[in-house]
Amino acid sequence: MLLKVLNRQAAGGLRGRIAVYVAGAVTVVVFFCGALAVLDAERSKDGANIETFGDALWWTRTTISAVGYGDKFPVTFQGRLVAVG
Repeated sequence: MLLKVLNRQAAGGLRGRIAVYVAGAVTVVVFFCGALAVLDAERSKDGANIETFGDALWWTRTTISAVGYGDKFPVTFQGRLVAVG
């Protein structure tokens, strides 16, 4: 739906549509790669509260949007490196 709205705004030319699709693809890749990276670092570690892919997606969403509820957070060194990245 967001891509439809943005595509309508950029309908003036091919470059605008390409920019919209590239921005959307980069956002999705960053979102899912961040979730997978933190899940790989945190799953099955002592004290970890990010144990499922859903938890990892939630953490990534709250971190990227700067809401940062604090209910899910990395506890391992590798997980914290992912968060800094």
